Amino acid sequence: MIIRALSTTASFVAFDLLALGDESLLETPFGERRARLALLLADATPPIYLTPATRDRDLAADWFRRFEGAGFDGVVAKPLDGDYRP
Repeated sequence: MIIRALSTTASFVAFDLLALGDESLLETPFGERRARLALLLADATPPIYLTPATRDRDLAADWFRRFEGAGFDGVVAKPLDGDYRP
C-alpha cells in the first residue's frame, strides 16, 4: 500500500468554503463564501485547484459536455444569496 500511495498523485479541488479557522461560514451567502475562497486560493498551485464558476448557463453546459469524459461528475448550482444547507 505504501508504494502505491507514493506513486499515485492526488489533487484537491475546492468549490465552497464552509469555515475559515474558527469562523463558521455556514450562514454566509454562497457568493461571499465563493469570493473568500477565491482570495484564499489566489496563489494556489497544482495540485490545489479552484473549480471554475460561471453564471452563464450555456457555458456551464459546454463545460459539462467537454469534461464529462474526463470524469466530470456533474454541475453544482447554488443561489449566490443562499446559506449552506447541510
